[in-house]
Amino acid sequence: MYYDALKSFEYKGAAGKWSFTDKGVVNHPGYEIVNFRRFGYDPPMFHEIGKWSETGGLQIDDDSRIKFLGGATKRPMGVANSLNGEHLKLGVTSNPPFAAKIPNCTGSICWEGICPDVVKNLSSALNFTYEFIEPVDKEFGGLNPDTLTWNGLIGDMLTQKTDMITMDLSVGVQRKRYIDFTVSFMDSGISLAMKGESGKSDIFFFMSHLVHSLVHDSRGIHVHGYHSESHQQAITLRVLR
Repeated sequence: MYYDALKSFEYKGAAGKWSFTDKGVVNHPGYEIVNFRRFGYDPPMFHEIGKWSETGGLQIDDDSRIKFLGGATKRPMGVANSLNGEHLKLGVTSNPPFAAKIPNCTGSICWEGICPDVVKNLSSALNFTYEFIEPVDKEFGGLNPDTLTWNGLIGDMLTQKTDMITMDLSVGVQRKRYIDFTVSFMDSGISLAMKGESGKSDIFFFMSHLVHSLVHDSRGIHVHGYHSESHQQAITLRVLR
């Protein structure tokens, strides 16, 4: 029913007249091609750089006007569909447990933690070699508002000192204008299973770090006193016997 209604639907809006074929495809589609970029110190915005239509095909006004991620104007050459035999330069810096440098170890792969372990397993499965490169300033990456240049891990990648960053990098609006991100750790479904100390549940688990003491007064009321070892602040619960 919905499909039949869609085929008979017509609508005229800002983009012109919309209608659908018997197969549910848009009649005579046409698209504007836009590029999200900034000019000087103006806020970044979408700029039209070409069009595509069913009859005219792809028409780009000027290739030199297109800016790719990182501010590059050179068109990427092809898309890699295999890492077999490739050697990757990976940006990394210390931030346990995601990555930490192995003490008394020399070489370019002397790193351990969640991220290096992921790289190690991917390297074995996809047959590529790698080396870790730490930025000189050991920073994750910040944008200089005056020079519009990045430091740290992001700066190294944008200047092609590294191929990618293998760290727990915070996803921010400003960073997403320059680089792509994988699915975040919190959304990837990665989890750890650990054996609990006891099979019994404790509704007062949130007070487990406090020291417990018991006082009995003459009226038969038990006063359970708790105090924090660090702050020495008393929390009192009175329970009638």
